Amino acid sequence: MRSAAEARIAAAEAAAAGRPLVLLSPRGGAASLGPAVFAAIVEAGRELHPAATGLLDCEDAQGHALHALRVGIDAVVYTGPEAVREKLADIARATGRVVLAARPDALVLYRQKDAPDACRRWLCGPASIGPRIPDAVAKTDPLA
Repeated sequence: MRSAAEARIAAAEAAAAGRPLVLLSPRGGAASLGPAVFAAIVEAGRELHPAATGLLDCEDAQGHALHALRVGIDAVVYTGPEAVREKLADIARATGRVVLAARPDALVLYRQKDAPDACRRWLCGPASIGPRIPDAVAKTDPLA
């Protein structure tokens, strides 16, 4: 998700389909958007789908990952050293959040000509459309 408008499209389609929703930032979204801006994007999606989960890609920036957890992002992708990831995961678990070691595949909405239709196909299509992400984050494929 690069914008609140994209988050609202995904949230509306997921809510209409009765499906859970993970809103995934662009690659390196913590650096390009910042954790606070991404949190606002996720909140825009939650206006239409209150159970939506935010997943921020922090790459190997531990400071961004920590900041994301502090501002309430549900889950982060941290690709840096395992020892640091384990410490971040301990911090995350204390507040019911999650740290992933790798970025999952996702539907990238800004590349779609018809974003609502692409969301419907992604969320309700066969399981082969996209891989599942860990149950700790959500039980659906992320939309970026």
